[in-house]
Amino acid sequence: MDVWPRQWPIFVQVFMIIVIGEFFQYWWHRLSHKISFLWSVHSVHHFVKVLYSINTARFHPFDKFVEYFIDVFLFIALGADLSVIYLYYIYFSVNGLFQHCNTKISMGPLNYVIATAELHRLHHDIDSKRAMHNFGNNTIIWDIIFGTYLDPKLEVNDIGVEGNDDPKSFKAQMFHPFGKTLKKYLMRLLMLIKYKRHWKKYVSQTHSPNEQQESLLLSILKKNSSTAFGVEKSFSKISSYEEYKLALDVNEYEFFRPWIDRIIQGEKQVLTSDDVHYFVSTSGTTGLSKYIPMTEKVENDLKEMQNVLIYSAFKNKEEAFSGLLFTVVGSAVEERVGEKFDCGSMSGKLYAKTSKIITKFQAVPVQIYEIESYELKYLLLSTLVVLSPSTTLFSTANPSTLIKLNDIINERRFDLIQMIESWKFEIFCKSDHDREIIASICWKRYRENQEGAIEVLKNKGTLCFSDYWPNLQSIITWTKGSCEYLVSTLKNITPNDTSIIELGYLSSEFRGTVNVNGEDSRSLSTLGYNFFEFMLVRDFENGIYDPILIGDLVLKEQYYIIVTTEAGLYRYFINDIIVATEGVGNTPCIEFVQKGKGVTNITGEKLCESQILSYFSASNVQVKFFICLADPLKMEYRLYYEGELEDFSEHLHEYLCSVNVEYLAKTASGRLKKIQTVRLKENTGEFFKVTQVANGQRDSQLKHMHLDYLDNVKFVFEAYKR
Repeated sequence: MDVWPRQWPIFVQVFMIIVIGEFFQYWWHRLSHKISFLWSVHSVHHFVKVLYSINTARFHPFDKFVEYFIDVFLFIALGADLSVIYLYYIYFSVNGLFQHCNTKISMGPLNYVIATAELHRLHHDIDSKRAMHNFGNNTIIWDIIFGTYLDPKLEVNDIGVEGNDDPKSFKAQMFHPFGKTLKKYLMRLLMLIKYKRHWKKYVSQTHSPNEQQESLLLSILKKNSSTAFGVEKSFSKISSYEEYKLALDVNEYEFFRPWIDRIIQGEKQVLTSDDVHYFVSTSGTTGLSKYIPMTEKVENDLKEMQNVLIYSAFKNKEEAFSGLLFTVVGSAVEERVGEKFDCGSMSGKLYAKTSKIITKFQAVPVQIYEIESYELKYLLLSTLVVLSPSTTLFSTANPSTLIKLNDIINERRFDLIQMIESWKFEIFCKSDHDREIIASICWKRYRENQEGAIEVLKNKGTLCFSDYWPNLQSIITWTKGSCEYLVSTLKNITPNDTSIIELGYLSSEFRGTVNVNGEDSRSLSTLGYNFFEFMLVRDFENGIYDPILIGDLVLKEQYYIIVTTEAGLYRYFINDIIVATEGVGNTPCIEFVQKGKGVTNITGEKLCESQILSYFSASNVQVKFFICLADPLKMEYRLYYEGELEDFSEHLHEYLCSVNVEYLAKTASGRLKKIQTVRLKENTGEFFKVTQVANGQRDSQLKHMHLDYLDNVKFVFEAYKR
């Protein structure tokens, strides 16, 4: 049935077809800004930063195919005459050229009828809220009717799309919408097939924790009963946890050092029946490095635990895996021990062995961590930050790493601009080794973001991660213990909706917990991989050594932790204090509180590191670095800090009086002087860190004590007073 009024004047027919066609054009255009896949298609049109007439043809083919198909199908279905359709498309084309012209013309009352250049320029505003207005292509009447009309008198901001991750090449723009969608579903499929099963297995172990733990213990002892250590300690005769306690004392690392030295010298079957193929190194309390043996099974177990954390982060916010993953780790190989063992960071080793699928989404090439120069490595990492604008997930152990990268970008932005403009990343390199590493990196993959990175760096004012990574969804890092005070700083330099997810309790010796609930930070102990014992802090400090199992923990109580691992550490005392928190199933969760020696005592006040740390959380005092030192000779504490405040000694003193009654009593009586704050010169904390790295600490795992005795710290902070 022909319903089109062919007998009407042709200009009336053209007006009708514009209004009818625009109704469908309007909703297609509006949905293209609302639905993520359609926006990924339509955003190709919005990526331009300057409007000019030829923009009217700058669309993804899929976008225009659907748009024209709807128009033509509708017009033919209505029975419109071809001459009317011709005139419609002539008007459509001419007005499109006019809409996108870079000319300031005031159209007055016509702005309420025609979709003019004034109106359309606001639609291309970089502010996404403004861009959700003035959808009209030919007429603006449907915007007025449906409430999306925006007054053309408003000043236009910059043109384009928020962020600088828009694809630059023709090929990249053609595949842009499909790549994101394909990646989304591939990632979802990968999570369901590979990662979810590890998470379910991990959580399922929480129903009978003590039975699960004792079964694991006997399995470890049976497996290693024929080793040199197992024979000496009669592992084959142990059939219960009670017998295990009687057979073996609690020991620190130095007890195991002679046994580990035998492994380094090439002996097998010393601590474990499995062959050792790698050592993890960390700093020791005696000045000598600690070397933790690593077997293939332990490495695979750590990968499984890592998979649990990845799935928890994915479950918390799926969008965190929609872009690049930016991970900062230690070096997989830092030295050689013995004749055949590589030694380094377990995080670096696991990163080097990341699955090929995940590697494609990693922003940082693994070679970066082979660079020897600490300064150069972080300068290049800072360069990669601004060259990876589509980063949606950042992961590192210590949150100070993120803050450090932000400082470098601001302090050395001209050096970064020089590197990126010249595309010569070796210009600050001082060694042939590092020059070779840089040459081995495929920098081509970052080239399309060169222009955007330079633009960001040339912005005036202080830059932050909201500028480099506008779509950052999640950060996985330590948020407990001595890192807790840095969380507020992280929130100030990252996008408002970024989730900060607890990494979990882990050390070079073992992984203690894995976060199973994303941003909720509920971290479940690694029941199926390590055997745990706990001693109440107050009992331990009073000479009472009566360990209990994890199922017997009391919520909110603090404990020292003892661990038996598959790597050959038996009843190992790491001097860490944890607190029991609300759990999963019948198993309490645990959180790291502080190192055991993070308690000082000059005259009976027993000041805790956690009390100093909680001051910064409670007061919102912003500092870049701090350390509190007890000086028994002068009977006082001095808190050295980098920050803007001139002095907050009295405020800190009042807070400590409120949380520590012994401190209150001792200072009130004059037996202890009031705590003093000492402001340090800029970058003192960084220089302190560099000296620790030079003395054998690994930069990626560096965690200095925030409370210590003056004599224990081999750094003269008084020389850096501001």
